[in-house]
Amino acid sequence: MTRLLFLPNCQTFLLLDTSLPPATLAAAVDSGIWKPPPPFDADPQPLQALNLDWVVIIFPAAPIDAPPAAGGISPRQLQVLQALTEGLTTKEIAHRLGLSVRTVRWHITALKERFGARTREQSISRAAALGLTRHRRKPPLADG
Repeated sequence: MTRLLFLPNCQTFLLLDTSLPPATLAAAVDSGIWKPPPPFDADPQPLQALNLDWVVIIFPAAPIDAPPAAGGISPRQLQVLQALTEGLTTKEIAHRLGLSVRTVRWHITALKERFGARTREQSISRAAALGLTRHRRKPPLADG
């Protein structure tokens, strides 16, 4: 089973499953054989695929015009997402951004829903795959 993330535009995403292997699906998209589900099949724009083994991301070959909030994520959610990529805890994010812990948790939950993720790590990975975050900082090495 292959997970498929279809991004028809900058405000919509569909998370689908298919029985095609990831490489076969990516090749079908890149060759124009794979067609998106309705109502997105009415737009004949060329698509391209990014095969990440565990998920294939399908998006328009032409650049997507980004709205003021990238990918439908608010500027504050982008700040929370970036802090997550830096490895900060909920309390540390709240302190840095001047928010309550409860508000930070709310933003994290909204991000997980937006990316179809169950964990913070999945949210970070999916956001990075979409180019919404900088590279994750590696934790410092422990002495010993």
